[in-house]
Amino acid sequence: MTSATDDGSSALACFESLSMVIEDDRTGLERFSAAYQLIHGYFSLVVCVVGIVLNALNVVVLTRRSMQNATNCLLAALAVTDLLTMTAHNPYTAGTGTDLTENCFSHSELERDA
Repeated sequence: MTSATDDGSSALACFESLSMVIEDDRTGLERFSAAYQLIHGYFSLVVCVVGIVLNALNVVVLTRRSMQNATNCLLAALAVTDLLTMTAHNPYTAGTGTDLTENCFSHSELERDA
C-alpha cells in the first residue's frame, strides 16, 4: 500500500514530466498531443459512463408503444449500437488509460528516446 507522500511524489513527477514535454521544441500539435495523453483515459472513461446511461435512457424512451415509428426505431437502433460500443470500450479505458504513473513513465521514455 502506498503512503500519502508516495502519491504526492508521483503526482509531482508527473507534473514535472508534463512541464518538460510542454517546454521542448516540438510543434504545438505535438505538445497538445503529449499533454492530452495525460487526461485522455480519464476523459474517455467519463464520456463512456455518461454515454452508457444516456443511451440506455434513449432506448427506454424510444421503444415505448406511443413512440414507435420508423424514425424512432432507427434512433433506438443507433442508441443500442452506441451503448454496445461504449460498453466494449469502457473496460479497455479503465484498465489501460487511467494510470497516472504509467502515463508519466511513457512520457519520460519518449523524452529519453528523443
